[in-house]
Amino acid sequence: MSFMYVNPGYAEWLDCTGGKTVESLKYNPYGGVGFYGGSVDRSIVLPEIPTEIYIHFMVYIDLSLSSNGRVIVSAGNDNKIDIQETWGTWEVTFECNDNKFKTMNVTEANLKLDGMNEMLFHAKAGEGDAGVYSWTVNGVEVISEHRSVSFIKVGNYSTKSDEVVIYSSNTRAVLSNIIVSDSEVGREEKVVILPVSSIDTDMTENEDGSYSASAAGQHFLQDVDAEALIQTYGGASVVTGLYLAGNPAYTTGAALKKAIACGGKDGIITDIAETTLKTDTTSKALIGGRMSMTLEDLRGYQFGWKAGV
Repeated sequence: MSFMYVNPGYAEWLDCTGGKTVESLKYNPYGGVGFYGGSVDRSIVLPEIPTEIYIHFMVYIDLSLSSNGRVIVSAGNDNKIDIQETWGTWEVTFECNDNKFKTMNVTEANLKLDGMNEMLFHAKAGEGDAGVYSWTVNGVEVISEHRSVSFIKVGNYSTKSDEVVIYSSNTRAVLSNIIVSDSEVGREEKVVILPVSSIDTDMTENEDGSYSASAAGQHFLQDVDAEALIQTYGGASVVTGLYLAGNPAYTTGAALKKAIACGGKDGIITDIAETTLKTDTTSKALIGGRMSMTLEDLRGYQFGWKAGV
């Protein structure tokens, strides 16, 4: 099973509480949102325990704030990158299988202070020198080693084997552009929120602006404003993946218990994937997958949801 998690920068999309979303093009010029806080134990629950993982993220280090900053990214058996500031001095500590093996200063880690940093962490399970552990910062691979890497947690840990941590202690370091997948993620990939030109739905609009379905097959589709994207990024830019988010998305416990992600054009709408809804009114429906088309090809497309049993 292949998986992909995408988040432009919403703390509300994490599988934990305590995070805070901030709206700012300074912290995220592509989506306008970023987050800090959350949990050092878990941020994202994966659909399965991986044997390989790519974690792409961007972090804006803001020196105008006085608190010490810290960023932790971890997967599996504490395969971790810990970026920490102590009274103005930043350093990066690397862990693999719960063992610290290297520390770097700002220059060695190619970190930009008081600016945006783009990072890609890659880990692949393997014993001896069959495992892979690498970290790319601002286009430079600052560490690449063949080590023993495991995703199976050993011992009594709060974080489970199928969970990923992406954590920032405060606004000293704001996170955005999160892509987590077991297939390769390009360093140049960015998370862009699709602009919507109109809505096509036969669901019922509620007073709070949300929509409810009362029958299977009812749909909520959004027409993509491809022209706005083309003007910003160019028609030849490639869409490498799509992620649909319903927040909140839940069932009242009646016959309708599934949210089906769907999309298409010219009246031909096909199912992409589905998820079973919970009765908790704060629950989310997050579904994504790989695709390949240009922004020019995106003209006329609709994406959204159908109600399912």
